[in-house]
Amino acid sequence: MAADPGVIEVPTSTGFTREYVESLRQENADWRRKFQAERATNQALEVGTELQRRGIKAEASWVERPEGLTVTQAVDAFLVKHPHLAPSATPAAPGADVTKVVGGSAPAATMPKPEGAGAGAGTATPKGNAIPLESVRAINEIKNDPKARATMSAHYRELLRNNGIATPPDA
Repeated sequence: MAADPGVIEVPTSTGFTREYVESLRQENADWRRKFQAERATNQALEVGTELQRRGIKAEASWVERPEGLTVTQAVDAFLVKHPHLAPSATPAAPGADVTKVVGGSAPAATMPKPEGAGAGAGTATPKGNAIPLESVRAINEIKNDPKARATMSAHYRELLRNNGIATPPDA
């Protein structure tokens, strides 16, 4: 047969069918939705854990965590916006002042008086032992860095040896 000079023939495609490509796109969209849902759940759990660690009475859904912001940065930003939710003292925090009232109506707990101490001794926790929040973050960074953790462990073992305390074998 002779080709009609007014008709342009389009070569047939050797690619995939339209239905197959659409099904792949749909499957990809489903996986993206599942991933986004899992990521949102994981971020909410991380924020909830950080709020609980700090003793903040707030729901994780209240804290906005934009892309690129760590959990601690997001909680810090949340506390800047809502300072009334920041706890005045967390009893589980190292160096926290135990003389403050925790429950609101109970009498303040005091440190026991050392033997032979005067009337004012032992009424307050020493303030010099408080660990700043930046140091706690630095400790967490050391825990996550194997080389820094090994160095810190070696220093700690040396400190124990110098004070005559038996140390466990190096692991």
